[in-house]
Amino acid sequence: MTPARTHDLLRLRPRASLILDAPAPPWVAAFLIETPWVIVRGEIRNDVIPVRVRGPAREQYFDARISTSAVAYRSTPEDLAGRRCEPWRAAQVPALVALSRVDAILTHRGSAWGPIGSVAFELATHLPVSTPVCDLDLVLRQQELPNREETCEPGALSRGSTAVQLRWCARPRGRSGSPGAATPA
Repeated sequence: MTPARTHDLLRLRPRASLILDAPAPPWVAAFLIETPWVIVRGEIRNDVIPVRVRGPAREQYFDARISTSAVAYRSTPEDLAGRRCEPWRAAQVPALVALSRVDAILTHRGSAWGPIGSVAFELATHLPVSTPVCDLDLVLRQQELPNREETCEPGALSRGSTAVQLRWCARPRGRSGSPGAATPA
């Protein structure tokens, strides 16, 4: 398996254990039994991955670590770029509709990109965690950080009530940044 990168979603093997720095809230174990997915939060060091457990509510999250051997499957933002939910679900969440619109623009541009945040979590797990007011958060991975024209792209991608937030990740140095943030248009 290719090493996990920040924003990747990892499905854990059955009975996988978190490496904890502090006691986990009670909801963590129960949620991982039902939805054994975590979000990569940083670089792998010594076969240990920093992760975030996302709970059933947006404000519920818990940071921990896992061993690379605990990973059963990896889903990258780029894997999720072409995935869509059922039309009835997209009708409830404008960010899910916006994903199709930005797909045409970013794919034409030739960037490696994909959704992150609640939209990515929903596409990977099929759990309805995106809300009607959530933004569409995206990561673009490219060789260099964006130029001035590219930092204006979020405004071009945002339309209607959905804001599109871009996070650029430059491959050579692994740096990331979000030099521009979109507001609803």
